[in-house]
Amino acid sequence: MEKLPFFLIFFSLAIAAGNEADEWLGNCRHATEKTTRLHFYLHDTTSGKKPTAVQVAQAGSTNNSTTFFGLIYIMDDPIKEGPELTSKLVGLGQGL
Repeated sequence: MEKLPFFLIFFSLAIAAGNEADEWLGNCRHATEKTTRLHFYLHDTTSGKKPTAVQVAQAGSTNNSTTFFGLIYIMDDPIKEGPELTSKLVGLGQGL
């Protein structure tokens, strides 16, 4: 229960910070709100000579799990404009 008050305070501050940003934007005379939709495609390669995703750990029960619970991969995937492997490269997606 000690963590609940801290969480509520933190959550309240996060909401307040969001409202302040909206107010600041509303006070800018030249600011207009726009919506931008970005679509990117991560291409995972888990086999072959140069895999981009490699398994680094697993739980003891992973092999018996239908959801592969406990399986951890590390990745360094190319991010491309389209779903085709020949699409233009726009960046790299890295993580666990």
